[in-house]
Amino acid sequence: MTKLAFAAAFVAALAVWHPSSAQDLDPLNLYGPRIEFDILRNGDRIGGTAVAFRRDGDLVSAVTDTNLTVKVLFVTVLTLTHHAEETWRAGQLVSLSAVTRANGAERKVTAVRTGDVLTVSIDGAETTTNPNLLLADDWDMRILATREVLDPLGGRMIRIASNDRGAEQVATKAGMRAALRYALTGERTAEIWYDDRGRWVRSRVKGRDGSYADYVCQVCGGP
Repeated sequence: MTKLAFAAAFVAALAVWHPSSAQDLDPLNLYGPRIEFDILRNGDRIGGTAVAFRRDGDLVSAVTDTNLTVKVLFVTVLTLTHHAEETWRAGQLVSLSAVTRANGAERKVTAVRTGDVLTVSIDGAETTTNPNLLLADDWDMRILATREVLDPLGGRMIRIASNDRGAEQVATKAGMRAALRYALTGERTAEIWYDDRGRWVRSRVKGRDGSYADYVCQVCGGP
């Protein structure tokens, strides 16, 4: 596999996820002001992702920063940075601004709400879409109850389905935590774990090259 093909396959697999209906989005109540996850590939740390939450009146913002570097046989095949700023009101997306850079290539995704119309722009190409659209954010469990999300990192709309795979104990930096595992299928294939409060505690995504990307909680709310 060429470096370019590997990068495309791995980026396509890195959709960070999220669940439910349009209300009750309160990440500050769930997590506090910040969550942090290590990203592992086949057990080795390749980077991390962090989300900072803030409330300003009736608006809730989430700022995501992801950085990773993948090497194969000591050769760097992927360097990726992702920065996204989201604003929500009453569980509905108000705005999004995201920039992803992978091996020097840049992709920009924006979304703006005007009344009941949500306009999404991907690399300058605009379209109007479902005003209740969710984003592929793992921290937002509402994704489990929807069938289509916008992936700010991959830069496209994706269709998904979810299935409950039962309860498990999940390792976090703070210790083991009871969680439910869900399998995501469709245009993204992944497993994601949420605890009994609906907090994201782990994800696992299989890349097209057969490797696994694991998101492992370092900070993701109290026990």
